[in-house]
Parts: sequence; structure tokens; C-alpha cells
Amino acid sequence: MKRIMAFVLSLTLLAGTAFGANLPKLRVGYVPEPAHGLYFVAKEKGYFKEEGVDVDLFQFGSAAEGLAALKAEKLDVGTFGTTAPLLFISKGSEFTFIGGMMIGGQAIIARPERLAELSGKDLRVYKGKKIGLVKLSTGDVIFKGALKKAGIDYKKDVT
Repeated sequence: MKRIMAFVLSLTLLAGTAFGANLPKLRVGYVPEPAHGLYFVAKEKGYFKEEGVDVDLFQFGSAAEGLAALKAEKLDVGTFGTTAPLLFISKGSEFTFIGGMMIGGQAIIARPERLAELSGKDLRVYKGKKIGLVKLSTGDVIFKGALKKAGIDYKKDVT
């Protein structure tokens, strides 16, 4: 009886492994920004597999690179904000927006010793600073627009 139970258990495990291996692949492109860390949490916790999909993640240095990969059908979906896709769509790419995921996911990241200096709502504190943004990401466009509104020329006043 023990052998039969072990055999049945082994078949069940093998069937589960085979089923997991046959999940449809989804190739997801992203740019390195804080909100996209949620992909790695979901992958590690098995949330994608629970939803019946095996996700491969592909990092791009810019939204434009990722969208070029999407256009070339090297990706199935990408999370690249709004600005770059709109630029591609305006030039004839047939992309579709599915929905947003960035509510509460954006952040300004700084070294701890700079926190007091950069905290607050006065963007003039960024004048003369070196800032890293993902080119053509929504955050890039919004932050540059906010700097302009605060009287800061991002081409001359920040690096």
C-alpha cells in the first residue's frame, strides 16, 4: 500500500511539474524604476503562475528601447509609462494602452545625507544638482515639466 501511495504521489508531482512547464510564456519589458520591483515580488511569490502564466522579465535602459522590442515582437507587453508609447503611436505604431500601474509607485531616491536638503515641495532645491531619470518615461516628462513650472531650465540648471 505504501508503494502504491508513493507511486500515486510521484505521478501527481510529475503531472504538476509538467503542467507548470506548459504555462503560456509572457515576455514583459520594463525600465529600472522603483515600481517595477513589484514584478520581482510577484515572480518570487509565484503570483504569475497562480494566474496561469510563466513570466520572463526583460530590462531596458529606456522606454524607447523597450518599445522598439515590443514593435519587433520580441516582447508581448511592456510597462513604459505614457510618454514614449504616445510618441511611437504618433509615428504609426499600433500599440494599445491596457491600464496604469504607477499610482503610488514613483519615488525620488536620494542618499540619506541629502534627505533634509531635498525634502519638501520647493523644486528649486534641484537647481545645480545631478539628477537621474529614465529617458522618455512618464516620470521624466512630469519631473521636467514641474522643474520648468518652478522656473528651472532642466537643460541649463541641472545635470
